Amino acid sequence: MEALLPATLLGPRTISGIKAHLDLETDENIARGMPPEEARHAACRKFGNVTLIREEIYRMNTIGFIETLWQDLRHALRSLRRTPGFSAAAIVTLALGIGANTIIFGVVDAVFRPLPYRNPDQLVDIANVARRGTSLETRYFGMSRDTLAAWRAQKHIFAGIEAYGRQEGVVFGPERASTIWVGRMSPGMADLLGIGPKLGRFFRPEEGRSGNDLVVILSEPFWVRAFGADEAVLGKPAILDGRVYTIIGVMPREFKVPVAMALDAWVPLTERPHREGPGSSFVVVIARLRPGLALEQANREASLAAEWVSRHSLPADQKWDVELQPIRSPVGDDTRTTLLVFWGAVGCVLLIACANTANLLLSRRDAPAGGSGSNRSRREPWPAGAPIPGRESYLIPCRHRDSDSSGVVGNATDPPHSAAPAPFIRCP
Repeated sequence: MEALLPATLLGPRTISGIKAHLDLETDENIARGMPPEEARHAACRKFGNVTLIREEIYRMNTIGFIETLWQDLRHALRSLRRTPGFSAAAIVTLALGIGANTIIFGVVDAVFRPLPYRNPDQLVDIANVARRGTSLETRYFGMSRDTLAAWRAQKHIFAGIEAYGRQEGVVFGPERASTIWVGRMSPGMADLLGIGPKLGRFFRPEEGRSGNDLVVILSEPFWVRAFGADEAVLGKPAILDGRVYTIIGVMPREFKVPVAMALDAWVPLTERPHREGPGSSFVVVIARLRPGLALEQANREASLAAEWVSRHSLPADQKWDVELQPIRSPVGDDTRTTLLVFWGAVGCVLLIACANTANLLLSRRDAPAGGSGSNRSRREPWPAGAPIPGRESYLIPCRHRDSDSSGVVGNATDPPHSAAPAPFIRCP
């Protein structure tokens, strides 16, 4: 804690220690037969320069940058208080530039941040394309279970394909009923994405069949909100849409299926009998490309395989082409480009704000004497040969700190600028 004490508290303690050491050495010299004055002189010569030793002790027992930081803060607050008009203009100008950049950076970071899954560049959507190259071209992200099974057979393209869906308006809990968003996904989704549960376990393969699917996994935000992050929630019953489920796990906050959509819970997507008929689309899929297969090559091979898939899973009058699209974010490439351009424009706004602040500093420096506050900020030159109080390492950068203070605003007190002088140690 001594490292955080100011010099006014450390000084008397250091001086008393030095004085006690000199007195002890003087007494020893007198005991050896020296006269008192000569004994004092000998003790001082042996001890060395008292001022230098005091400064060395102070540097050893304090954190220097804390004192400098406190002095800088006091100087900045005094500068801001002397010229409130200039301070307000500079602070508002910089706040607008920095605030706009902070907001747009948060948006760009959220859009361009990689997905929190294993090798996210291998994850793709399978888009069905009808009437490609015409004005009626249509893309559709969905497929029947027959089509899903046909695509899963393309092992030379995909390392795995898993399906998901979602529903709303589900009542959760026998005591605290609420409407939540529930997702459905096949049991292999966690292995496909390469992410595990935060608590408990994920769905097992047998839980993807009807009759074994009465298990539920909670999202971390809903687990915290509804159960207070209680780890004893595992194994407890929960009512979803009138059916009793068992809570088996909690997925981490970054897990979002569908991508970029926050859900409250997930249940297994079961392998139901094909009642919808061929060609009906009722599941959406996430696919992982085979390791080492580039997206362009995968698209060429998927186009060749699309004819076989259509013949085995679609009616004869429906012919679809396919396109594999990387899963990155819910916005398109055009929106991503627009965000980058907008970010560059906002960066230019920050540069203009900095230039305006620099102009304000220059105009204040060149302002004539006699104005409001100028009698305090523009002083007469220091008399030639007169000593300058304070340390040189602090006085030199003060002119630069005057400009830095406009970017920092806070609440602090302004203690007296000078402290009481330390006791003098006589050492002739």
